[in-house]
Amino acid sequence: MAYEGADVHNTCYDIPEDEIDVEAIVMGRRRARKRKRKLSQIDDRTDIATLPFFQHRNDTGKATSRGNHVSTSSSLPALLSIPQRQLHDKIVPGKGWQVMKEPPGQCDGEYHSICGRAADSKCPLYGHHDGRGLLAGDEWSGWLVMDIPSIQQGIIILGIRPDLGPGYNTRTKDWTTVNDERKIRHRRRLKNNDQHQPIQNTAATAMARNTLAVGQDFGPSFQFEYAIDGEITTLSAQDFGDKVKDVQNNMQVLTLLDDPAFAGSPTAELAIRVRGCGRECTLGITHVYWA
Repeated sequence: MAYEGADVHNTCYDIPEDEIDVEAIVMGRRRARKRKRKLSQIDDRTDIATLPFFQHRNDTGKATSRGNHVSTSSSLPALLSIPQRQLHDKIVPGKGWQVMKEPPGQCDGEYHSICGRAADSKCPLYGHHDGRGLLAGDEWSGWLVMDIPSIQQGIIILGIRPDLGPGYNTRTKDWTTVNDERKIRHRRRLKNNDQHQPIQNTAATAMARNTLAVGQDFGPSFQFEYAIDGEITTLSAQDFGDKVKDVQNNMQVLTLLDDPAFAGSPTAELAIRVRGCGRECTLGITHVYWA
């Protein structure tokens, strides 16, 4: 962001004199209703220390709370401990996936969150939270690995953008191997003319990519691979095109899992990658939906 901290006061948001302050009325009612609800929980038999909104100080002087609130006492690191990932032997997290078109800041839609403020912004106070960010990756990007928590129905669906075109990912610029690992076997493969056929990035091709989710646009050697808990599935260009569905304009989805046998799984490991096209094809991941 161009600068940190809270925004300066924007007078455009001020309520003119003699006008009704709707926000103050609503917030006042919420506070009164909340206080009334809290007081109704207390009687002569109630231990006040057990109420969810009660806060006290522990021996370290840090605030803690009970009930449904998160504690900030010394036990917090244990609550936030992250288990060590057990990756499949053939799945190594890639280094070439790139976050693109994502505005800086905390763009979660909350009123007080700060979003935007890019150095080239004409109005840093605009603060609009809308964006069409994505993770962009090509063959050299390697595996994109993530943990999917609490699968209840056995469903995992990707929101994708298959129409980004050659060279869209700038992180892999000048790379010739996965993760830019210059190994002898890769050099030998390229030397033996086992190279990817270039894809013509014409206006017609770009139009086709914007309207169709056809894997053949990436070339006949294109492959999409995904792994769930280490089990790798490979889709050819034809299979990939058949599985991608157009939900609406600029929204295409790819179902990776629809299996009730996975219902109740605490955590599943999902990994995806593209192969067979170098930097000539770039796949964008916009969302991961699961149930």
